[in-house]
Amino acid sequence: MSKSLNSISSIATVYRDVLSGGTVARLAHRQLLVVDSNVDTLELFKVAFQGEGAIVVTVTSASEALTTLHQRPFHGLLSELVLPDLSGWDFLRRVRSQTALKQELIPAIAVTGLVTQTTEQDIQVAGYAGYFPKPVELDELIAAMAVLTDLDVTH
Repeated sequence: MSKSLNSISSIATVYRDVLSGGTVARLAHRQLLVVDSNVDTLELFKVAFQGEGAIVVTVTSASEALTTLHQRPFHGLLSELVLPDLSGWDFLRRVRSQTALKQELIPAIAVTGLVTQTTEQDIQVAGYAGYFPKPVELDELIAAMAVLTDLDVTH
């Protein structure tokens, strides 16, 4: 798990340790948007999140994601940083700046196969809660998303 997610790592550890084995759906009723240009990766994340009770919408580009965010609310966002039409950094900056989306505060986690010395700082500046380098440890990702989206999930 990245250093920028340390603030939620202890809670995520509790979710992972106490709720492992699928006894309680950690993402029940959460609506999640997942953005990645690789359809196999999208399917992996979708199956993993759905297995924990989430309602998952997947898209392959930032422009599709922005359109989808205009159409319905989401509790959380997972985005690859390398997208075909816009970087994940610029994508989230647009989400954060477009109050018409009513999603400017959506909890967001990035995933990337490209980690540099400035990745963590760039992630925070863009507005992500943190990131996971690929290959992603799915149980840690699910636990982190559960913590970030552990709000009122009635809408």
